[in-house]
Amino acid sequence: MWNIQGVVPPVAIGEAGHSTNRSPYLVNIIQFVKDFALSAQRIDILIGFLEYRQALYSAGITTGFQWINGSFVENVEVLAERAPNDIDVVTFSNLCNTVPNFEDWVSQNLPLFSAPQAKTQYRVDCYWVDMDAEFNADSIERCSYWYSMWSHQKETNLWKGFFQMTLSPEDDKRAAEYLTSLNTESNHA
Repeated sequence: MWNIQGVVPPVAIGEAGHSTNRSPYLVNIIQFVKDFALSAQRIDILIGFLEYRQALYSAGITTGFQWINGSFVENVEVLAERAPNDIDVVTFSNLCNTVPNFEDWVSQNLPLFSAPQAKTQYRVDCYWVDMDAEFNADSIERCSYWYSMWSHQKETNLWKGFFQMTLSPEDDKRAAEYLTSLNTESNHA
């Protein structure tokens, strides 16, 4: 999944620059968990990420998708000689027109919207794009910001890719079962 620079390539290896096999790469949560559950630290972050997604479902957000990035999707153990600290997530979902009493709902679910709280509780650096917002210059600017920010490695400005996955309570259950089986295997080893 990583190229020689230790990042996900912005365009799939061997593909032409104009290929549609490019970032954000569509992946389901099950495959993502299988690909990135490479260490105890990564497994802990993935467990927190699945708990974050479960909290979204419990709060009524069951449709939409997420962009996934950060050092978690880099080979940071080799690049920076450290484990990842968290996983960076932008959730795209319908909010304002979907959730009744939106302001109250947000305050009741603040750990889902507050990056500091989500980092502490779930190890997720969270951000949001409301798909109920009108398609206008501001919404285009916001999506362009995330795409341009996440298309480059922070330290080197190296071009890189990232992932997109659909919210899916059923797939999340299977991914959690897979992580549980890994934890069970490591406890018996």
